[in-house]
Formats: sequence, structure tokens, C-alpha cells
Amino acid sequence: MHRARLALIAALAVVAVIVTYVVVDRISTTPEPDAEAFCDEIESIAELDAALGNLDTAAVQAAIPHLESLELASPLEIRAQVTTLRTTVESLATTMAEAPSGDTEAIESAWRTRQADVEAIAEASAAVVAYTQRTCGVALGSTGTTTGTSPRGTSTTATTVLGGP
Repeated sequence: MHRARLALIAALAVVAVIVTYVVVDRISTTPEPDAEAFCDEIESIAELDAALGNLDTAAVQAAIPHLESLELASPLEIRAQVTTLRTTVESLATTMAEAPSGDTEAIESAWRTRQADVEAIAEASAAVVAYTQRTCGVALGSTGTTTGTSPRGTSTTATTVLGGP
């Protein structure tokens, strides 16, 4: 009985070490929520609008980890809006993955089920566009490609990511 208890304690200690390692690794690779991290991450989803517009399931699904990183990097003042956009894209990506190729009716159906959320989604989009312009010097939601200089003094280029206000 004593050996069984020691074996259980040893197993729990190993699990605790593994969990600690995973948590520390996750924390060390997660960007700190601040404006600079947000500006760095926003560039990773520059092609999202084109992927959604072209119903490119693979590209939309590939953008989800970048949206998650953007959400983690987002300062508190904009995080809720980024979360709204991330959950919307995740929902659409799931629908796109489940729908037969080119089935626009399935995508339209997914949007219809979110009609109650359309105003919140539009407000979140407008807030992210405005925050990105003000903080990063990048104009999202404009037609074509925008090139400018961020407040950090670096050259930035972004294609339309989100609908403008």
C-alpha cells in the first residue's frame, strides 16, 4: 500500500512538471498584449479578406491561429472586438470546411444564422480598423494595398483585411 502511494505521488509529480513546462512554454511564446505586438500580428492576417471573399477554405482555416495570436497580442481596449472577429471567422471556417466545394448557399446560411450578431460584428470590425489605423498606421478596409509608416517608424504594407467603417 505504501509503494502504491509513492508511485501515485511520483506520477503526480511528473504530471505537475509536464504541465508546468507546457504552461511556461506557452507563456514564453505568447506575445504580450500591447500595441506593438498587435501591430506585428495584424500583418499576419493581411490576406484574410481575400480568402473569405474567394471562399478559400484552406486559407481561412490557416488564418485562425494568426487570429488567435492577434487576440492574445491585443491590448484590453481592443481585445473584445478582436475576439468577436475571431469567433466569427472560426464559425465561418467550420461551415466552409463542412460544405461541399463552392457551396455558397451553405456560407450564406451560416451568415443567416448569425444575423443577430451582424451589428456587433460590424462594430467590432470598425473598431479594429480604426484602432489599427490610429495605432499601427495601417489602413485596413480600404481597397487594394496600403503602404505607410507605422508609429514605430517602420514601413508597413497591408491588403484589405476587414471591412471599413
